[in-house]
Amino acid sequence: MAGIEDGEEVIYDNCIYIVGVNAFASIGAALEAAEEGAVIVVLPGTYEEDFMIGKDNITLLGPNHDVNPNTSERGEEALIDGKVTLASGVKGVTVSGFAFNFLKQEKYVTGEAAGLIEDFAFMYNIVDGSASAHDGANGFLEFKQTGADKGIKNFKINYNYFANFNSDRIVRLSYIENLEVIGNKFYNGTTDAIRLRDNGGGITGKLVVKDNIFIEIGQCAVFAGPWNVSEVIISNNVFDKVGLTYGLGAISFREGSVLEDGTYIEVSGNYFSSIDEIAIRFDHTAGADDDLEIVVFNNEFRDPNMIFYTNNLTGEVKTVFYGNMIYGEDGAVLDPKTLTDKIKNARVGFEAATIYVDLSLTEVEDGEEVEIDGIEETLIFGTNLFNDVDAAVAALEPGGTLFLLPGEYNKTIKVGVSYVTITTLNGELNPNDEEATRYDEAISREDFYILPHTRDVTLKGLVFKHYSQLFIQNNTQNILIKNNIFSEDYFNVNRPAIDVNGMLAWTGTYAKMVKNLTIEDNLFDNIHTRSQYAADNYTVRGIGLMYTENLIIRNNVMNGFGENYFYGLYGKLTIENNEFLGCRYRALTLVNVMDDIDILNNKFQMTAEADKSTRVIHLWYNGTWYNGSAADGSDDFYRDGIVVNVKFNEVEVDANTARVFSLDPSVSAVDGTYVYKYNFKINCNYNSVSGELGDESALVFTDNNKLNAKFNYWGSETPDPDRFVYGSEPSKHIDFSEYFASKEALEEAIANLE
Repeated sequence: MAGIEDGEEVIYDNCIYIVGVNAFASIGAALEAAEEGAVIVVLPGTYEEDFMIGKDNITLLGPNHDVNPNTSERGEEALIDGKVTLASGVKGVTVSGFAFNFLKQEKYVTGEAAGLIEDFAFMYNIVDGSASAHDGANGFLEFKQTGADKGIKNFKINYNYFANFNSDRIVRLSYIENLEVIGNKFYNGTTDAIRLRDNGGGITGKLVVKDNIFIEIGQCAVFAGPWNVSEVIISNNVFDKVGLTYGLGAISFREGSVLEDGTYIEVSGNYFSSIDEIAIRFDHTAGADDDLEIVVFNNEFRDPNMIFYTNNLTGEVKTVFYGNMIYGEDGAVLDPKTLTDKIKNARVGFEAATIYVDLSLTEVEDGEEVEIDGIEETLIFGTNLFNDVDAAVAALEPGGTLFLLPGEYNKTIKVGVSYVTITTLNGELNPNDEEATRYDEAISREDFYILPHTRDVTLKGLVFKHYSQLFIQNNTQNILIKNNIFSEDYFNVNRPAIDVNGMLAWTGTYAKMVKNLTIEDNLFDNIHTRSQYAADNYTVRGIGLMYTENLIIRNNVMNGFGENYFYGLYGKLTIENNEFLGCRYRALTLVNVMDDIDILNNKFQMTAEADKSTRVIHLWYNGTWYNGSAADGSDDFYRDGIVVNVKFNEVEVDANTARVFSLDPSVSAVDGTYVYKYNFKINCNYNSVSGELGDESALVFTDNNKLNAKFNYWGSETPDPDRFVYGSEPSKHIDFSEYFASKEALEEAIANLE
């Protein structure tokens, strides 16, 4: 637009713009005119300018802002040939879809020295460093903060291509809290690809390095220190020809310290080839009582000459190295246990025993050999056989199994050991399989805890009765609850059979989530009876979970209960192939679920209490959100939108069911007004509803969202429009225009879909 006067009209993409108002010849001019929250679209061309971004929530979109340079062909580029500076204190800046030239101290992306920059996203860009004369002191993404008081926070570097860097680093950050590096390619650099170490500062918070390719990197692919983190995840990356110029290897972390609440480090699913010196190095001085866990698993090492793992300092062994494939020069698979000179300060694999508990044993001395019918291995009392569950848990080691023989366990059980299975004679028997005959049961009659910071625990084949409640506590990961029975009508009001600790006392937080929880093939039988509770005591819960990331609930039967309650879930939620029978209140209550939801192929049967705001499915967001972030500072879970699928479910209602599908994910801003910018897509399809609804009952309710409710059977040939309620207005924004006149027609249509 050079040469066009301010005030003149220009046409782009069939829209009219006014030069100097919403069309500009330079990025700098557009930024100067922009208000907070503006989106600036940059057309192809070369932009030889330096500019500063000084306003919050600015988004710069180049012509390839949605095109991954590592997987897709791109169109014409907008080349930024200058210096980009983020002003101190700025928040919420996104730069996406550009090409960049790098020239040290002249053409790069940086921030003002005072720092305090938060929520910066650098995505879908191409960076070429071939034109620069390097001296090793610089970087392209360079935020070399000089102290924690000038630190930076919540950076995302995703889906970029960086190539042809000589002595300078590609990403160079210090005093950073929370960094995500996903889906990038780093190619041909003679020093570090990612350096998190300058001026005495490194990384705190959480670091995720995932799905990247590092190839021909002369020094380290990831070099960090000091590190004082809650979590590091380095997974599914390719490290090929790394460290060949200066050595030091692929992953090198120096000067580590452990948080009081614990530090978890995972290096998994990566590919290492042609690594000079060391593939993985985490230096720390953790003591025996420090809560540090380092797991290195399911990686592939294609060069037998490298050191696969080491801690070069004097800390206790806190690393487990297991499930990794190591290949010799001839391609043969090597046994890691024979490579002690190349796997240092780590425990290789698991050799833990099965620990048995038999409550019937009396007058048995430690060291005495005991025979038990059906168990072939040698049992030594006090070593792998106990008559007290606390002593058995104390003997349990990572990789082991705790085998509870039949009996009634009348004391609280607490398990804080990772990589274990807790099982019984019925561990492999689904209680909902009518053809399976279960053996005598191991019955828990007091609370059962999976303790904080425990991971990879399987619990199967138990019976929980009386006041026994299963607590899965904060900061646990990869938990499987399978083939158990939760039974009898003694659960207290609002005490779920399965609970993530924090719901009752309301102490959970997003920073202490339970991650990757699967609940499958369990029977919840008679969690309450109608006669047991007074009028207000109808919400006894089968499952009550709060602050859980990635949750699967499938193939369970729940017969006789008040409610299942979920709050603050993040990651994918899948509820499928379950039977929820005899529900008195709400079969599924979902509050502030922050990501995609699939509720599929379930059977619901209501025996609802009168005048209790009963629902079959109640989806509700009551959080306060602003600019894509929660008011409490948690991540912007809505960045990519949320898809809600409620499909292929069978519902039987009664006259006391106030609403069948209440799908109302309303979001409010800090001033209390509704926020409409978030992308909710709600699909309620191929469900069948039967039974007699009350006069005031709604089939579908929503208050602030458009909802696709096509292709359902609503219990009659022609559904009543008044039963589709948008706030106080029937049927507004609810599309039920196409439906099936019979259940048979619906079933035929589903069969044709398959």
